[in-house]
Amino acid sequence: MNTIQLRIAALALVSFSTPLLAQSGPALERASNIHFPQVDLAGVSIEDAATYLSCTSRELTQDKAGLNIIVKTAQPVEKRVSLRVTNMPAPDAVRYCAESAGLFVTWSGNAAIITDRKDLPATAVALDAAGRVLHARASKLIVPQVDFKDATLREVLEFVSAKSASLSGDGSRLNIILDSPTAARMEEHAKAAAPAPAGIVVAGLDEPAAPKAPEPPATPLAEQRVSFTLKNTSVAELLRLTALVSGAGVRWDSAAVVIGHTGVTTRPAVTNTVAVKGRVLMERLAAIEIPKLEFRDARLGEAVTFLSRKITELDPERKSVNLLANGTAADEEVTLRADRIPALEALRYIAELSGTELRIEHSAIILQPRK
Repeated sequence: MNTIQLRIAALALVSFSTPLLAQSGPALERASNIHFPQVDLAGVSIEDAATYLSCTSRELTQDKAGLNIIVKTAQPVEKRVSLRVTNMPAPDAVRYCAESAGLFVTWSGNAAIITDRKDLPATAVALDAAGRVLHARASKLIVPQVDFKDATLREVLEFVSAKSASLSGDGSRLNIILDSPTAARMEEHAKAAAPAPAGIVVAGLDEPAAPKAPEPPATPLAEQRVSFTLKNTSVAELLRLTALVSGAGVRWDSAAVVIGHTGVTTRPAVTNTVAVKGRVLMERLAAIEIPKLEFRDARLGEAVTFLSRKITELDPERKSVNLLANGTAADEEVTLRADRIPALEALRYIAELSGTELRIEHSAIILQPRK
């Protein structure tokens, strides 16, 4: 690959992923123009303090938009907030409230985020050329208000997807796919990635290290809980902030936006073992649009059987296609909801969600365990 090709390849995928979030953005600019005549808080929770500042800021702005403030901590905050000041700029008021509770504030995009982390990592966001089109569309859809109270991440994303249909004007829904491996699969991956046992121990000189207790698997993303209120926020920004407070990554494709662990920003490849014949088959599947697809905790084997029948039904020439889920892959579970999605994309997503490899061979398309 020459220099020009490398440059084009680099431009084809834009990935915004920085170690820390910059203290900037529309929310900070808006806050800088707001002064609280008086703030009087005595022994309130950080959540109540954030709600007070947000509601008061709306009364002080002409468009009643005010500030979006999100509180996200790993553990409940016991320290109470007490703050009595006059003529205080909004950024300082938010910071002093956070510090009073032993927390930190980060300004990012359309919100101030109060957390127990001094250095809050940025959300990894990946967009290719086609994904940029979908992102631009989602950026034009403005949600007047969302108010989530201890909602699961899956519930939040299902709400946002449904809301996008009512905001789009033509009823088209934004496909939002949550890549959330089960706790069992996450534990299997953790075991596979575990380091090998310690090497040789010399008797009398070295004592073998005590076996390290395995860390409990992380909570699957689908089960993580979020609570926040936002006003006048685009669907694209809402998804970014949701991913940020959940520690997830975001990938924008042509047919859907995928939210999952940070590795989700790398789009899995399709293994094509039959060159031209495989490319022709992929083009055929890309041209077949499935009006509606919904799997809820479905076995991969059942999902593949359904897709095979659906592709034959929708193919203009009624050509069938052999889809197989091999070995243990057939028992993997898939949860996927999407509208107007190309058959090829549907196959790619169910392979990604089930942790399998999508492989095109001479006589069939196979989903098999990854090696």
